[in-house]
Amino acid sequence: GRKRRGQRGNAMVEAVLVLVPLMAMIFAIFDFSLVIFLKSTFQFAVREGVRYAITYQTETGQGHDLSIKHVVQNRALGFLSGSKISCIQINYYLPSNLTTPVTGANSNFPGNVVEVAVVSFPWSWLAPLSPDMDQTHRRHSPLALSASSSDVMQGLPVGNQTPPAR
Repeated sequence: GRKRRGQRGNAMVEAVLVLVPLMAMIFAIFDFSLVIFLKSTFQFAVREGVRYAITYQTETGQGHDLSIKHVVQNRALGFLSGSKISCIQINYYLPSNLTTPVTGANSNFPGNVVEVAVVSFPWSWLAPLSPDMDQTHRRHSPLALSASSSDVMQGLPVGNQTPPAR
């Protein structure tokens, strides 16, 4: 009787010693998979935003940049909704200077380079697995995801002399 009770206690301790690391690994796999999924989703969204941008399309009553942001937002599966639209950035560059963005009315002129990016999208781990990732740490320094895509602005649509307002 006494020996059996000790074995049951051992089985319980062994189960805990196996289940805790197993659950940590399952949560880690889930967390990393979600981050890879988000990065891939954002990369697809910005690529679609660039495709939209180079054709000079705009939504009715919207400027060029806001229309591009809406395309990126719609392709991001809801992760960039609401105030997260501020993570979407659009920059135009001269082909001769790809380090300094061009600003102003005709910065989206044919031949310029457009870059659409999701910058510093905050993502907190779902399961804090280390002591460094307590609730306070998660709030102040989440993972920052970014993705970008760029292409050369195409020629203006037939009949248009100037690009749409940004």
